[in-house]
Amino acid sequence: MGWNNPWQTRYQNQIRRIGIHHSATADGNMRAFENHWRSLGWRNGGYHEIILRNGDVELCYVPTTVANGVGNHNLDTYHICIVGSSSFTAAQERTLIQRIRHNMSRFSVPVERVLGHREFPGHASNICPGRNMNSLRQSLRLPQVAENNHTSSTHTVRFGETLSGIALQHQTTVLELQRLNNMTNPNLIRVGQVLRLPTTNSNVQENANKHHITRQIPGFNTAADALAFRNQRTTVPPGMYHVFNRAQGMINVTKRQETPGSWINPNR
Repeated sequence: MGWNNPWQTRYQNQIRRIGIHHSATADGNMRAFENHWRSLGWRNGGYHEIILRNGDVELCYVPTTVANGVGNHNLDTYHICIVGSSSFTAAQERTLIQRIRHNMSRFSVPVERVLGHREFPGHASNICPGRNMNSLRQSLRLPQVAENNHTSSTHTVRFGETLSGIALQHQTTVLELQRLNNMTNPNLIRVGQVLRLPTTNSNVQENANKHHITRQIPGFNTAADALAFRNQRTTVPPGMYHVFNRAQGMINVTKRQETPGSWINPNR
Protein backbone atom coordinates (compact mmCIF):
# COMPACT_ATOMS: atom_id res chain seq x y z
CA MET A 1 0.00 0.00 0.00
CA GLY A 2 0.98 3.64 -0.33
CA TRP A 3 2.66 5.84 -2.91
CA ASN A 4 5.66 5.03 -5.06
CA ASN A 5 7.80 7.44 -3.02
CA PRO A 6 10.02 5.82 -0.37
CA TRP A 7 8.10 5.04 2.81
CA GLN A 8 9.34 6.21 6.17
CA THR A 9 10.86 3.18 7.84
CA ARG A 10 12.36 2.17 11.19
CA TYR A 11 14.06 -0.73 12.89
CA GLN A 12 11.69 -3.23 14.51
CA ASN A 13 13.36 -2.75 17.89
CA GLN A 14 12.22 0.91 17.80
CA ILE A 15 8.61 -0.20 18.36
CA ARG A 16 7.67 0.65 21.95
CA ARG A 17 3.87 1.08 21.83
CA ILE A 18 0.78 -0.50 20.25
CA GLY A 19 -1.94 1.92 19.16
CA ILE A 20 -5.57 0.77 19.07
CA HIS A 21 -8.12 2.40 16.73
CA HIS A 22 -11.63 1.96 15.39
CA SER A 23 -12.61 2.90 11.85
CA ALA A 24 -15.73 4.86 12.90
CA THR A 25 -17.48 3.24 9.94
CA ALA A 26 -20.13 0.51 9.77
CA ASP A 27 -17.95 -1.53 7.41
CA GLY A 28 -14.80 -1.26 5.34
CA ASN A 29 -11.53 -2.93 4.50
CA MET A 30 -7.93 -2.18 3.63
CA ARG A 31 -8.58 -1.01 0.06
CA ALA A 32 -11.48 1.25 1.01
CA PHE A 33 -9.38 2.89 3.70
CA GLU A 34 -6.41 3.20 1.36
CA ASN A 35 -8.52 5.25 -1.05
CA HIS A 36 -9.42 7.58 1.83
CA TRP A 37 -5.79 7.93 2.93
CA ARG A 38 -4.68 8.73 -0.59
CA SER A 39 -7.39 11.39 -0.91
CA LEU A 40 -5.74 13.05 2.11
CA GLY A 41 -2.38 13.00 0.37
CA TRP A 42 -0.80 10.64 2.88
CA ARG A 43 2.26 8.70 1.73
CA ASN A 44 1.51 5.87 4.18
CA GLY A 45 -1.84 4.69 5.52
CA GLY A 46 -2.91 4.76 9.15
CA TYR A 47 -2.73 1.13 10.29
CA HIS A 48 -0.43 -1.86 10.15
CA GLU A 49 -3.34 -4.26 10.42
CA ILE A 50 -7.12 -4.12 10.21
CA ILE A 51 -9.60 -6.49 11.90
CA LEU A 52 -12.71 -6.99 9.74
CA ARG A 53 -16.25 -7.54 11.02
CA ASN A 54 -15.94 -11.34 10.66
CA GLY A 55 -12.73 -11.38 12.71
CA ASP A 56 -10.33 -11.79 9.78
CA VAL A 57 -7.14 -9.73 9.78
CA GLU A 58 -5.77 -7.71 6.85
CA LEU A 59 -2.06 -6.91 7.12
CA CYS A 60 -1.35 -3.53 5.54
CA TYR A 61 2.36 -2.98 6.28
CA VAL A 62 5.34 -4.82 7.68
CA PRO A 63 6.27 -3.61 11.18
CA THR A 64 9.29 -1.64 9.93
CA THR A 65 7.04 0.70 7.92
CA VAL A 66 5.94 3.79 9.85
CA ALA A 67 2.16 4.22 9.52
CA ASN A 68 0.16 7.43 10.08
CA GLY A 69 -2.09 6.29 12.93
CA VAL A 70 -1.50 9.06 15.49
CA GLY A 71 -0.01 12.44 14.65
CA ASN A 72 3.49 12.95 16.12
CA HIS A 73 3.54 9.48 17.72
CA ASN A 74 4.16 7.09 14.86
CA LEU A 75 7.88 6.32 14.86
CA ASP A 76 7.63 3.97 17.86
CA THR A 77 4.02 2.76 17.45
CA TYR A 78 2.46 -0.28 15.78
CA HIS A 79 -1.17 0.46 14.81
CA ILE A 80 -4.15 -1.92 14.91
CA CYS A 81 -7.63 -0.89 13.73
CA ILE A 82 -10.90 -2.72 14.34
CA VAL A 83 -13.66 -1.99 11.82
CA GLY A 84 -16.74 -0.50 13.46
CA SER A 85 -17.97 2.46 15.45
CA SER A 86 -17.97 1.66 19.17
CA SER A 87 -19.76 -1.66 18.53
CA PHE A 88 -17.78 -4.74 17.56
CA THR A 89 -18.54 -8.40 16.89
CA ALA A 90 -17.52 -11.22 19.23
CA ALA A 91 -15.20 -12.52 16.50
CA GLN A 92 -13.49 -9.12 16.33
CA GLU A 93 -13.05 -8.97 20.10
CA ARG A 94 -11.42 -12.42 20.18
CA THR A 95 -9.13 -11.55 17.29
CA LEU A 96 -8.18 -8.20 18.83
CA ILE A 97 -6.98 -9.86 22.04
CA GLN A 98 -5.04 -12.46 20.03
CA ARG A 99 -3.38 -9.88 17.80
CA ILE A 100 -2.46 -7.53 20.64
CA ARG A 101 -0.93 -10.40 22.62
CA HIS A 102 0.96 -11.60 19.57
CA ASN A 103 2.39 -8.15 18.92
CA MET A 104 3.15 -7.51 22.58
CA SER A 105 5.23 -10.68 22.48
CA ARG A 106 7.16 -10.03 19.27
CA PHE A 107 7.88 -6.35 20.06
CA SER A 108 8.35 -6.80 23.86
CA VAL A 109 5.65 -4.18 24.56
CA PRO A 110 4.18 -4.22 28.10
CA VAL A 111 0.42 -3.98 28.55
CA GLU A 112 0.77 -0.45 29.96
CA ARG A 113 1.95 0.69 26.52
CA VAL A 114 -1.10 -0.62 24.68
CA LEU A 115 -2.87 2.71 24.14
CA GLY A 116 -6.06 3.90 22.54
CA HIS A 117 -5.74 6.73 20.00
CA ARG A 118 -7.15 9.30 22.43
CA GLU A 119 -4.63 8.32 25.13
CA PHE A 120 -1.66 9.61 23.16
CA PRO A 121 -0.53 13.10 24.23
CA GLY A 122 -2.35 15.81 22.30
CA HIS A 123 -5.25 13.57 21.18
CA ALA A 124 -7.57 13.55 24.20
CA SER A 125 -10.47 15.04 22.21
CA ASN A 126 -10.50 12.11 19.77
CA ILE A 127 -13.24 9.50 20.38
CA CYS A 128 -11.08 6.76 18.86
CA PRO A 129 -10.84 3.81 19.65
CA GLY A 130 -14.48 3.80 20.78
CA ARG A 131 -13.89 1.59 23.80
CA ASN A 132 -12.75 1.59 27.43
CA MET A 133 -9.02 0.97 27.21
CA ASN A 134 -8.68 0.19 30.93
CA SER A 135 -11.11 -2.68 30.44
CA LEU A 136 -9.19 -3.88 27.38
CA ARG A 137 -5.87 -3.79 29.23
CA GLN A 138 -7.44 -5.71 32.11
CA SER A 139 -8.49 -8.43 29.64
CA LEU A 140 -4.92 -8.58 28.35
CA ARG A 141 -3.63 -9.07 31.91
CA LEU A 142 -5.86 -12.10 32.49
CA PRO A 143 -4.18 -15.49 31.96
CA GLN A 144 -4.93 -17.20 28.69
CA VAL A 145 -7.27 -20.09 29.33
CA ALA A 146 -8.66 -22.65 26.94
CA GLU A 147 -12.22 -22.29 25.69
CA ASN A 148 -14.49 -25.11 26.94
CA ASN A 149 -11.51 -26.40 28.97
CA HIS A 150 -9.70 -27.50 25.81
CA THR A 151 -7.23 -25.62 23.65
CA SER A 152 -7.26 -25.79 19.88
CA SER A 153 -5.26 -28.80 18.65
CA THR A 154 -3.72 -26.90 15.73
CA HIS A 155 -2.38 -23.47 14.83
CA THR A 156 -2.33 -22.02 11.31
CA VAL A 157 0.78 -19.91 10.71
CA ARG A 158 0.07 -16.26 9.85
CA PHE A 159 2.29 -13.66 8.20
CA GLY A 160 4.97 -12.34 10.55
CA GLU A 161 4.73 -15.19 13.06
CA THR A 162 7.72 -17.14 14.37
CA LEU A 163 7.82 -20.56 15.98
CA SER A 164 9.00 -19.03 19.26
CA GLY A 165 6.08 -16.57 19.22
CA ILE A 166 3.61 -19.38 18.50
CA ALA A 167 5.10 -21.44 21.34
CA LEU A 168 4.70 -18.50 23.74
CA GLN A 169 1.12 -17.86 22.57
CA HIS A 170 0.11 -21.47 23.26
CA GLN A 171 2.16 -21.81 26.46
CA THR A 172 4.51 -24.46 25.12
CA THR A 173 8.10 -24.61 23.84
CA VAL A 174 9.80 -24.53 20.46
CA LEU A 175 11.27 -27.96 21.15
CA GLU A 176 7.80 -29.40 21.83
CA LEU A 177 6.40 -27.91 18.61
CA GLN A 178 9.37 -29.30 16.67
CA ARG A 179 8.77 -32.74 18.18
CA LEU A 180 5.03 -32.75 17.44
CA ASN A 181 5.51 -31.54 13.86
CA ASN A 182 8.68 -33.47 12.95
CA MET A 183 10.58 -30.24 12.32
CA THR A 184 14.37 -30.13 12.10
CA ASN A 185 14.74 -26.37 11.48
CA PRO A 186 12.60 -24.08 13.71
CA ASN A 187 13.24 -21.15 11.36
CA LEU A 188 11.50 -22.82 8.43
CA ILE A 189 7.77 -22.22 8.77
CA ARG A 190 5.47 -20.85 6.10
CA VAL A 191 2.25 -18.86 6.02
CA GLY A 192 -0.73 -21.23 5.99
CA GLN A 193 1.19 -24.12 7.54
CA VAL A 194 -0.90 -26.03 10.09
CA LEU A 195 1.03 -26.93 13.25
CA ARG A 196 -0.02 -29.54 15.77
CA LEU A 197 -0.22 -28.27 19.36
CA PRO A 198 0.17 -30.11 22.65
CA THR A 199 -3.12 -31.41 24.03
CA THR A 200 -4.24 -29.52 27.14
CA ASN A 201 -7.37 -29.56 29.29
CA SER A 202 -8.73 -27.89 32.40
CA ASN A 203 -5.24 -28.13 33.94
CA VAL A 204 -3.92 -25.63 31.40
CA GLN A 205 -3.36 -22.88 33.97
CA GLU A 206 -1.48 -25.22 36.33
CA ASN A 207 0.65 -26.56 33.49
CA ALA A 208 1.35 -23.03 32.22
CA ASN A 209 3.13 -22.38 35.52
CA LYS A 210 5.53 -25.29 35.03
CA HIS A 211 8.33 -25.89 32.55
CA HIS A 212 9.98 -29.18 31.66
CA ILE A 213 13.68 -28.94 30.82
CA THR A 214 14.84 -31.96 28.82
CA ARG A 215 18.58 -31.24 28.76
CA GLN A 216 21.09 -29.08 30.62
CA ILE A 217 20.71 -25.41 29.67
CA PRO A 218 22.54 -22.17 30.62
CA GLY A 219 20.92 -19.98 33.28
CA PHE A 220 21.21 -16.19 33.55
CA ASN A 221 20.64 -13.39 36.06
CA THR A 222 18.18 -11.39 33.92
CA ALA A 223 15.70 -11.92 31.09
CA ALA A 224 17.77 -9.59 28.89
CA ASP A 225 20.87 -11.73 29.46
CA ALA A 226 18.94 -14.90 28.63
CA LEU A 227 17.56 -13.28 25.46
CA ALA A 228 21.04 -12.19 24.34
CA PHE A 229 22.65 -15.43 25.65
CA ARG A 230 25.33 -13.53 27.57
CA ASN A 231 26.71 -13.34 31.15
CA GLN A 232 25.87 -16.93 31.99
CA ARG A 233 25.22 -17.38 35.70
CA THR A 234 24.86 -21.13 36.06
CA THR A 235 23.64 -24.28 34.35
CA VAL A 236 20.14 -25.63 34.90
CA PRO A 237 19.91 -29.45 34.89
CA PRO A 238 17.02 -31.37 33.32
CA GLY A 239 13.81 -31.64 35.31
CA MET A 240 10.38 -30.11 35.99
CA TYR A 241 10.51 -26.52 37.25
CA HIS A 242 8.07 -23.91 38.52
CA VAL A 243 7.86 -20.70 36.46
CA PHE A 244 8.42 -17.69 38.70
CA ASN A 245 8.16 -14.97 36.04
CA ARG A 246 8.07 -14.34 32.28
CA ALA A 247 9.54 -11.44 30.27
CA GLN A 248 10.71 -10.84 26.70
CA GLY A 249 9.85 -14.46 25.83
CA MET A 250 12.24 -15.68 28.55
CA ILE A 251 11.22 -17.51 31.72
CA ASN A 252 12.53 -17.62 35.28
CA VAL A 253 12.55 -21.23 36.47
CA THR A 254 12.86 -22.38 40.05
CA LYS A 255 12.64 -25.62 42.03
CA ARG A 256 11.10 -23.79 45.00
CA GLN A 257 7.72 -22.28 44.14
CA GLU A 258 7.39 -18.52 44.88
CA THR A 259 11.20 -18.18 44.96
CA PRO A 260 13.04 -16.64 41.97
CA GLY A 261 15.60 -18.79 40.20
CA SER A 262 17.53 -18.52 36.94
CA TRP A 263 16.38 -16.96 33.69
CA ILE A 264 16.52 -19.29 30.68
CA ASN A 265 15.88 -18.99 26.98
CA PRO A 266 13.25 -21.73 26.35
CA ASN A 267 13.98 -21.63 22.60
CA ARG A 268 17.52 -22.90 23.22
